[in-house]
Amino acid sequence: MGGSVCAVAAALMCLASTNAWLFDGEVATSILNPLDALKAKDAADASLADARRLYPNSVSDGRGDAFRHALWNYRMAQAIGASEAKKFGDAHEVGNFLRGTGVYGSGNNPGSRAMDLFNNNVGRNLTPIPGKSDIEVVQDALNRGLLQTSPKQKRYIQQALGDKLKIKIKVKSKKNY
Repeated sequence: MGGSVCAVAAALMCLASTNAWLFDGEVATSILNPLDALKAKDAADASLADARRLYPNSVSDGRGDAFRHALWNYRMAQAIGASEAKKFGDAHEVGNFLRGTGVYGSGNNPGSRAMDLFNNNVGRNLTPIPGKSDIEVVQDALNRGLLQTSPKQKRYIQQALGDKLKIKIKVKSKKNY
């Protein structure tokens, strides 16, 4: 048992020191959930690779970004459960913001952050479809307009973070996408 705990701790230290995806909130979440952290990281890497392959020109704040976040959270929900996936998705998006630094952990502006949180939530709540791959399930959601594909879209989201903190984000645009 001691050897496996040391191996997990070493893996977390490696993740924390070498990967830009792992911000302060993710470090804390990862320490509390080390095995789930490895699964979340695998899902993040695979989802980014799939988004780059399928949507090479919109991996940031576009269809590819929406797809990537929904796919990452869909995969995490399948691997570790929706509630655990929410912990990692929220930690990734909120990061340093909850520590009072005023800096969003993911480096996102508020509109991009709201878009990512929205798509993370959709991904976690998608239901597997028999005979369809995870990519097909998320692409179906994207094609049906269930995902937010621009930070300027008019979307309303209320995201519970932790036990008591609730952040309501309102994003308006001149265009109705």
